Amino acid sequence: MRVALSFAVLDCTGARDGVPALLRLLDTYQLRASFAFVMGAGESPWWRRGLGFGRSMQVCAAPAMRAALDAGHEVGLAGLDAGRWRREAAFADAGRTAADLDKACAAFEDASGRPPLFFAAAHWQVNPHLLAAQVGRGWAWASDTRGRHPFLPQLQGERSGCVQIPTTLPTMDEVLATGAAKAADVHEYLYAESRHVRPAGHVYCGRADREGLELLPQMEKLLVMWKGYEGSVRPLGQVFAEIEPDRLPVHQVGWDRVPGRDGYVAMQSVEIPK
Repeated sequence: MRVALSFAVLDCTGARDGVPALLRLLDTYQLRASFAFVMGAGESPWWRRGLGFGRSMQVCAAPAMRAALDAGHEVGLAGLDAGRWRREAAFADAGRTAADLDKACAAFEDASGRPPLFFAAAHWQVNPHLLAAQVGRGWAWASDTRGRHPFLPQLQGERSGCVQIPTTLPTMDEVLATGAAKAADVHEYLYAESRHVRPAGHVYCGRADREGLELLPQMEKLLVMWKGYEGSVRPLGQVFAEIEPDRLPVHQVGWDRVPGRDGYVAMQSVEIPK
């Protein structure tokens, strides 16, 4: 059983409190993961902004980014403003997409001291201009979609050579929202889901402000189960290292709903000729 592990860091609470907790947890079990940060306004409700949680992620995430890098984890970009990205990314034009990427990449380098290793779109929201731009930004792989196995994406006629490593497993919040499991045993449900064989293993994407805080005990139990069954927990980059990009199939990127989540997400769809 092989599981690639990533965490989206979409607000200052996750960066300030969730990431350090996850780093301690991963260090305890000698595991490495991938962390994707937004770099604009943190995704916080109004009542938390009033308490100072709405600061720019460039400021509040910098210590977490550097700590993750120092600990040997992969650190990438999730976009600029998570809330606006969720609402508008799918319909953004080429100019808006490029401008957001420019701002986000510049903020990322300023905060961490290096460019982002990969892109993992916040809330699995994409557009064809984003996919087209990823190779030019130096990203060999990205994790913007939900799906079954790594593939080369095509959306609205735009084909990208940047490999997609899609999220294959539901999140804890999605499982809880559907009622498929209660908080006390959500890790057992996800472990059972991860035993369904995938050619390149599974990909789990949590949130630093959820799996790093309230759901941290369940995250620890899940890590123990994944590691203990002759398995491996690894960062997303190790999935890319084990595949041959030139031999990957091309798949259309579509839109679909995921149980337990509002709205539509970018989804690996039908295979199409190269």
